[in-house]
Parts: sequence; structure tokens; C-alpha cells
Amino acid sequence: MTPTNRNQIVSGSVPALTILSVLLTSGCSDAAPSPTAGSGSQVVGQGTAGVPAAGRTGTNVAGSSTPSSSAGVTATTAGRAAPTTGAAGTAVAGSTSPGATAAGANAAGAGDSGTGATAGDSGSAAGGSNASGTGGDSAATAGATAAAGSGGASPNPGVVEPDQPGPYEVQLDQPVGEGFGVPIASSDVGDGVAGCKTFAESFGSDPMATMDLIKLPPDLRMDLYSLYRPAVLEEGKKYPLITWGNGTCAKPEGYRTLLRHVASHGFFVVAANSRQVGQNSPMTKALDWATAANKDPMSPYYGKIDLDKIGAMGHSQGGAATVSAARDSRVKTVILWNGGSSATKPFLAVSGDRDGANSLPGYKRATGNAPKGAYLWYHMIPGDGPYDGHLTLMVEPERVVGPATAWFRFILQDDPISKPWFVGADCKLCKTPDSFEFGQNGLE
Repeated sequence: MTPTNRNQIVSGSVPALTILSVLLTSGCSDAAPSPTAGSGSQVVGQGTAGVPAAGRTGTNVAGSSTPSSSAGVTATTAGRAAPTTGAAGTAVAGSTSPGATAAGANAAGAGDSGTGATAGDSGSAAGGSNASGTGGDSAATAGATAAAGSGGASPNPGVVEPDQPGPYEVQLDQPVGEGFGVPIASSDVGDGVAGCKTFAESFGSDPMATMDLIKLPPDLRMDLYSLYRPAVLEEGKKYPLITWGNGTCAKPEGYRTLLRHVASHGFFVVAANSRQVGQNSPMTKALDWATAANKDPMSPYYGKIDLDKIGAMGHSQGGAATVSAARDSRVKTVILWNGGSSATKPFLAVSGDRDGANSLPGYKRATGNAPKGAYLWYHMIPGDGPYDGHLTLMVEPERVVGPATAWFRFILQDDPISKPWFVGADCKLCKTPDSFEFGQNGLE
């Protein structure tokens, strides 16, 4: 079946850390809502994690090849007005000076209408209502699909640093995978509250906030999948594929910041909707679906997926499921978020202080014993609970989106910009031991 394009608008502040602790302790990881793009026809590739990328009424802003021109980085913090250079409701072509701003009826961020985007050195542009950008590497039209800049150049993630928003707008397709579903877990029946209520409440957090976080949307097919992908699929181009596994009692949109960021760099990310991914192998069945869709001339994804470049990642229970998925011959590399310290394929294992029984010496040993792998261990964890280190990819997603994207670009695409993040005595992840520790074995 042809998937429905669903664009969810999320507003409000991040719930208290203690509420998240309830859901993520021991793998129950339905994350705090982080703002997403508005209600245009596509979802915008977001800026700095947790920061809105467009106005509430929904427009599309394409990030350019320079960090200063990425939507959500400079001019899109929630509630802050960005300077405008054009009349209300009109579009101004991208400036040729770094950091200049083009805006529509209102400034970017959590505005009521219109949009804005910072223009980079090449002069990317964003429009207000029914306006279009005119110059730059990845100009965009409001509420429509991204258009390449002058000359029709395609977006090029290889010139964008991995921790910056990628050049692609991101579209969420739900549901996908008809015919490749998995049995629905008992915790995922109905609104999902009954299956997780006892588990969540056992940690003593605020009952109302807890229920809001574990409740399932009525139209979310728990047997199927959500697909995060570039909104415009370029002719003749194939995109690497990542399969994602949720933590216990979590759903894909709980990780929206991470998944959208990776997709904005030109990846298909297919996420099992199941909140019990350790059962029935939904992560590899998602690959079965993607393989079939790629070969089906009637599929919108026909010929668009690079089946030679497949990775997997998951959180908590999903991390353990990713260890299992690594045994699939199609999977070339994995990232393990707070669940598992090594795998049979090249891996990046991520944890941090106060993450239950996980320990830095254990992660170092696992990496040292592997032919090709790495660990990333976070310090400076907010809060004082014994499981706060389990929450970093939700509470502080801006700390994790760069390493995750760099890993897949490096291992799957041999990207020269991403390689120095992990390789060399002066590697990017080697420079801030107070914030996190990094080590690798066999990467070159």
C-alpha cells in the first residue's frame, strides 16, 4: 500500500528529567517530545537537536552546505524573532554574506506563520507563503518540496559536518511495511497505557506526565514501521538504509531528533513501531520490507535504496536487538545505544556515567577485544539518578546526533569529512575527555 505522509506537530517544553527516568530506566525509553517541523507537505530537516526548524503552520527550509545556513541553527530558536530583510509574507533571495537572514511573515522558530532561514556563504534562501528561494546550494520553497539551488545542483551531505543539519528535508511516512508486519506485543494493544502503566508507575514519577508519554497515537500501526527519509528522492540516486529498534515502552517519535537528523544527511531510516523489539525480529523484518519495496516497480521507493549500505541501531532493549541484527548478512555496521558493548560487525557502543550496570572499563575491554569497533562514554550527565546516563540521546540529543551520523557516513560511505571524527591521534572525539571518552580498535 502507498504510505500516508504524516507530519506531527509537537509543542510544549521538555518534561522533567525525572519523568523521562521513569520511562527509560531499564530500557523503557519513550522520550521527551522535541519540537518538529510544521504542517507543510514535507517535514523539514531539523536544526540543532531539540530546536524547531520551521514555523508552526509549516514550511520547508532546506539547509545549505554551510553550518550558518542550516535551518534551526542560527535563526530558529523557539520564540526568538530573527531579523527580517523582506516585507511580511514575501521571500527574500539568499544573501551573499555569511549569516544573513531571509524571512517571511514571521521569524523562524515557534512563530505563527511564515518562515525564515539563515543564508550561508553561497546564499541559500527561504520563502514566505508561496515564495521561493532564488540562489544557493539548496534553496527551498515554503510548504513544498526542496528545490536544488541555482543550476539544479543536488544536495550534497558530503560537504556538511555530521553534527550540522543535513541538506535534505525529511519526510515521515507512516505506516510502511504492509505484508511484513510482526505480532503486536501485549504492551502495545489499544492505547498502550495498560501494557506499560505498571512498569512506569513503579518508579514513582508524576502519573499524568507518565501517561502522556506512554500513550500511543490511535492510528499508529504497532505491527508495522515508520520511515524517515529525504522528502525529495533524486533521480538515479540510491540512499543508504538504517534499521532502528526502540527501547522498552518507547515509539519511534520518542527519538525524533536523532532519526530525523540522520535522515537529513541522505539516509532512509526505517523504525519498527513495536515497543518490544527484542521479540519477533522486527528490525530485520524491516529490512525484508525495504528489500521488497526497492524491487517493486509500483513502490514509491523503487530503486531508491542502496542495499549494499545497510546499518542498524537501537536503544536499550533496541540496542540488544541491534546486537542480534548485526548477525544478518545485510547489516554492515551498528550503533548500540545503552544496550550491548560489542557486536559481530563494526560497532559504535554508546553509554555513560550512571547508566545502570554499564561500566566504562567493560566498554573499553569489549572494544579492545573486537577486530573493529569503538566506544563513546558520556560524562557530565545532568541529574543525580542512577539511570540518568540512560537518557542522553533523548535529554541531550545535540550531543549524540553528530557521532551517530558521522559513524554511518564513515563506515557505510567512506566519507572523508566523517573519518577524522574517529581516526587519528587528533580525532574530533578524542579532544574533550571531560565531556566524554572515546576509544577505538581497528578503524583506519
